[in-house]
Amino acid sequence: MKGKADFTFDENKSEYIVQIKKRVFPLWWLVLLLLPLALFIPINKDIDFKLVNIKDNKPIEDIKLTLSYDESGQAKSVDKKTNSSGEVSFNLIKVRLYNLIFGTNTDKIKITYNTINNCYVDFSGENTHSALQKNNPNILKIAPKIEPILFKVVSLNDSNFLIPNASVNISATLANGEKVSFEAKSDSSGIAHFNTIPTCSNIYTRGIKNGYYPDSIESLAVVDLLKNDNKRILKLKPITYTLDIVLCIDATGSMGKLISNVKSNALKFYDDLQKSLKEKDKAAKNIRVKVIGFRDFYSDPIPLIESDFFNLPEQKTQYSSAVNKIKALGGGDLPESGLEALIIALKSKWNTNADNTRQIIVMWTDATAHKLEKKSKPSRYPKGLPKTFEELTTYWNTLNKSAKIVIYAPEKAYPWNTMSADWKNILYYPSVAGFGMRDIKYQQMIDAIADGI
Repeated sequence: MKGKADFTFDENKSEYIVQIKKRVFPLWWLVLLLLPLALFIPINKDIDFKLVNIKDNKPIEDIKLTLSYDESGQAKSVDKKTNSSGEVSFNLIKVRLYNLIFGTNTDKIKITYNTINNCYVDFSGENTHSALQKNNPNILKIAPKIEPILFKVVSLNDSNFLIPNASVNISATLANGEKVSFEAKSDSSGIAHFNTIPTCSNIYTRGIKNGYYPDSIESLAVVDLLKNDNKRILKLKPITYTLDIVLCIDATGSMGKLISNVKSNALKFYDDLQKSLKEKDKAAKNIRVKVIGFRDFYSDPIPLIESDFFNLPEQKTQYSSAVNKIKALGGGDLPESGLEALIIALKSKWNTNADNTRQIIVMWTDATAHKLEKKSKPSRYPKGLPKTFEELTTYWNTLNKSAKIVIYAPEKAYPWNTMSADWKNILYYPSVAGFGMRDIKYQQMIDAIADGI
């Protein structure tokens, strides 16, 4: 028997006493012996994960996570989806104490996660480290998938009519419920490029082009747009305008060619204008037209002829008759009374009872105009006109912003050059002075009116 012997001397008996004690191993020795083995004994553990957006750390729900592990040499896996908080818990997964203490992963535990509806960048694959981090839940971060999205902006009337410079505003509800907005303008091919919209979004589109098109709102799912090119087309319906047009025609002797053009085409003016509007993807109804023929209040006995408004096409015959009353007479000296004719046109009784009204004044002259500041005026001079060009400018600025003036007049001729430089809503087409506008084609005039809308 192994043990420890203690010797003591008994003086009374004059003898030695020998005591042999059995050796007993301390308990902590046993713990040290068994601990290495215990570290490798499988135990049950809950492993939690939280899936968040890498950009803003917001939770992502409804993503399937797959936890795979090895249990007693047998491969196992568990599938679960993240909840509304982006969390998922895998219960009673067998791991070894050694892995929990040291964070290693010798048990081949791995986590994979797969995207749904291509909403997020595909991070599928093993993540063997975070599965055994000491902090629960383990945070997994993924980024939303972003793919270029193109919108083709066309006319509802003609899909081949591309609309450039259309502001396409998008309000998007992302997969996580967040609402964001994006904006892009269509290029010369009618294409609006969006490069930052997450793929899984429900979006609203709004297309506007210089006021020619009303708001067009459609609900489009981007995930569908990626599958079907036809759904990327935004069809915009042009606004239908109510038009009032006043034609101010210089009726002096040199303007005979232009007046003949206007007369010969008067009966088909409405049809020609509608054709030009359609080619520009514009629409108009309730068109009214009025004619003012002017010469010179300072020298001509009949300085101005003014008609009423005519409703087209119903009163096209009456309109033609009014045009045919204008004769190319007088003139011969400069300047003419173009400014007075323009002011009378501006003071017309415009249609104010309709929606989307446009007032277009077209000035045709090959001469300069008298200054309003002239002191000595003839008795036939109209009353109530602005006394200075500055007053006229102020009056123009107070008018409806839907009014426009289309000017055919000599280049650098007063006051037309000043108006084109300083006034808003002016379309200026320079012509040759004193040439009677023989260089201007009839179709150019019609197109200029359509451009003015």
